[in-house]
Amino acid sequence: MRVFAIIRLALINNLNVADRLKLENNFFDLSTPAAVYWQKFSGKSVQIVLKNIQALFTNLPHDGVIVVMKQILEHLAIISHLSGVKTLTNEEMTLIQQAIAAIKDLTKKDVCREISVTPYLHMLLEHFMPQIERLGSVSFFSDQCSENIHGYMDKDKDRVVGLSHRDELVFLALQHTFRQKLFDERQETN
Repeated sequence: MRVFAIIRLALINNLNVADRLKLENNFFDLSTPAAVYWQKFSGKSVQIVLKNIQALFTNLPHDGVIVVMKQILEHLAIISHLSGVKTLTNEEMTLIQQAIAAIKDLTKKDVCREISVTPYLHMLLEHFMPQIERLGSVSFFSDQCSENIHGYMDKDKDRVVGLSHRDELVFLALQHTFRQKLFDERQETN
């Protein structure tokens, strides 16, 4: 999962050497297949980490980036627990919505500068809830889900036929700019 690689990067960039070593040792103690390479998370590794968040942050200071990353992981654990094939109840959808809103708030903090701009996290924060509302269920922690969300987002994409390659690119760039402006204005009115 790319999100976990980004969280690791934020921790490494903001921790001193001793705390970084403690974190690495805690990670190895979880015995996940991804213990050597954080960026190669499988679904199994993700579940192990999300079920053992407390153990991952054992013997580390309770301030700054550590607290924020721990909170992000806790909210991701809620989303992971509730997402899957079964249809969600209104209460479960509300819990996911609250977790996403909390992650949005956390990513606005200074220690999260590296995290707030990642495409995968953007997909969770901006496009995950509409997908859940449309389908009633979805699993964020699988590559198939992210492909489904991409497909759903691209289904209304205009296709241009008959223009030169350059004119097609200009048309699509202008259209994207217009759509983004319209989307931003809608967000401001809500």
